[in-house]
Amino acid sequence: MQGAARTTSLIPLAALLLSVGCAEHLHLVTRGVLVGGPPISFWPPPEATSTWSDAADAIAGRSLGEAADRIAAALRSGGYDDQRWYAIGARYAHGFVVTTRLERVQDDGAPHEAGGRWSSRFPEASNLLWLEGARRARLPGAGCYRVLLVTLTDLPVGATRIAQRRSELTWMVERPDVPSAELPPTRRASADYRVGVYVYDYAADAPDGEGALLSCDEAPSAGLPAPAMLLGPQLRPCSPAPL
Repeated sequence: MQGAARTTSLIPLAALLLSVGCAEHLHLVTRGVLVGGPPISFWPPPEATSTWSDAADAIAGRSLGEAADRIAAALRSGGYDDQRWYAIGARYAHGFVVTTRLERVQDDGAPHEAGGRWSSRFPEASNLLWLEGARRARLPGAGCYRVLLVTLTDLPVGATRIAQRRSELTWMVERPDVPSAELPPTRRASADYRVGVYVYDYAADAPDGEGALLSCDEAPSAGLPAPAMLLGPQLRPCSPAPL
């Protein structure tokens, strides 16, 4: 639905090493990002079925760490105990991202009953590389599925004609815990920050679970998934990028 333009510039290894502190560099190495591992993900997130956004009024005046804790709590209250967190930029230069575990949903988009909502084949929250590659995916079985990606950032959310430069300020690096464990309490979210929710809807018709990411028109529900409403009742769909 949205198609933020992507640049193809490369980052010299030296720039990566200079842009992060020792602890963050060690985390990159242990995750395999700098030592023969998968490529780093950059903002914007992978194209989703639909994208929703709202001004971050609920966290106005709060620290980024407090905002992260509020989002984590809202997700847990919706049943999303498994969360995967990413910094946007070195030292959270542009906020953070959190993803949820693949869940099975009903035909109307409501969460599946407790016993069938989660699959042992997907025991953890989805990562960005999986979301990037899962245009077609082997799902747990026939049915409808969903992943949520939530962000708090001052970068454009949803469709935009502004290309984001690939640099140490726009990379998305996985972190070991909720950002409040790393961010100083004095770090505040400016008025430019927005809450964004990227909804990834999947469907499989075949019993073996061979399925694909759905377009917005194909999604089980045209509205924002009920669990995501916990993140902001004023969330609105992002418009397509102007031609």
